[in-house]
Amino acid sequence: ENGTIREAPYGLPTAYTDSGILYVTIQFRLNVFSLYEQQNYGLRDMICAIRWIHEHIADFGGDPDRITIMGQSAGAMSVSDLLFTDALRGLISGAAMMSGAGAVPDLAKPWTKEQAGDFWTGVRRRAARILKEGESAVTVQTGKEEKKASAAATAAYEPLSEEAFRTLDAETVWKAWFAESREKQCFQTMQPGIDGTIIPDTPQKIFKAGTDLDVPILAGMTSQDMLSPFLYWMLRRWGSRNGKRGRQNVYGYFFDRTLPGNKYKAYHAADLWYMFGCMDRCWRNFTAEDYELARRMQDYLANFVKTGDPNRADETEKSLQADTATGSGERAVADASLPFWPPLTKQQKGLMRFDIPEQIRQNGLLAKPKECIRKALHTQFKENGPL
Repeated sequence: ENGTIREAPYGLPTAYTDSGILYVTIQFRLNVFSLYEQQNYGLRDMICAIRWIHEHIADFGGDPDRITIMGQSAGAMSVSDLLFTDALRGLISGAAMMSGAGAVPDLAKPWTKEQAGDFWTGVRRRAARILKEGESAVTVQTGKEEKKASAAATAAYEPLSEEAFRTLDAETVWKAWFAESREKQCFQTMQPGIDGTIIPDTPQKIFKAGTDLDVPILAGMTSQDMLSPFLYWMLRRWGSRNGKRGRQNVYGYFFDRTLPGNKYKAYHAADLWYMFGCMDRCWRNFTAEDYELARRMQDYLANFVKTGDPNRADETEKSLQADTATGSGERAVADASLPFWPPLTKQQKGLMRFDIPEQIRQNGLLAKPKECIRKALHTQFKENGPL
């Protein structure tokens, strides 16, 4: 709904530019200006930017054949959406998604313009009401009876025409959408839609058919994430499918570090401070172990951007040799500072644990399914959510 690349957790890209990676951030339309009538204007902005990068990045010393797109939370969901469009086929070499990646569950099937028609008509009605009543028409009602009264008041107005709505100032358009979306609480109208062009069909059907973009994926979640049981299930489903069908690898992680000074443990977005190397901009008293964890996470991501594999080339080779020699599936680790990260498959269900050494010694390098689900459920139902 809102945000900017200037926010503190995203920091400066020096952690990656020092590794020889060109780091490009893009901005795009949000909320009603992105989603109006399910026409995916925000995704179109992203696609336009990525095409420009592909065409011009060589002028800055970059490789147009090694473009990785990355996002967190809603940004990760956008990256996921972009994997279901043909518009980027052949233009990207990988995708990294933090706290929002995975095979979209059926309960979140996007709508077409026609399916969402009543909602957007309601937005135009709300706009007509705002023009007449002012700020009182913007107040979001939360009680059941209050919502009914507000809906009745809005229904009394004729909706603005498409042409008239598009001539309104941006603030009025946003207020109309905000009030209507909050009172209706309809998830489908707050996500990209099936427009027949950018997203040709439901992601569920595209995923099942295997016609989504086949690129390496690095994705994960925090142990106290939002809707963490769903995030884990979606990520596992993607890894299992790719492994079964011989598609590109999916590397999953589980950020489990309890941040210093934070009672909410590994909350949603806690991993941003580490992955983006901007801990100096945070008020917390990070330890040397925190900075080492950040280095490890950044090294994995840098390797992934360069090769499609978070492991160093020598690590992958040694691990494959160990598998061949022993047949046990045990992974050789030549450099303990960057242990081998196995991709997800139907058999290999563990997520790479990002935590300080003491906790890894106690809990293991890979977070197993039962632990991920147990922590996720505990967060949702015992700690009243991750925020």
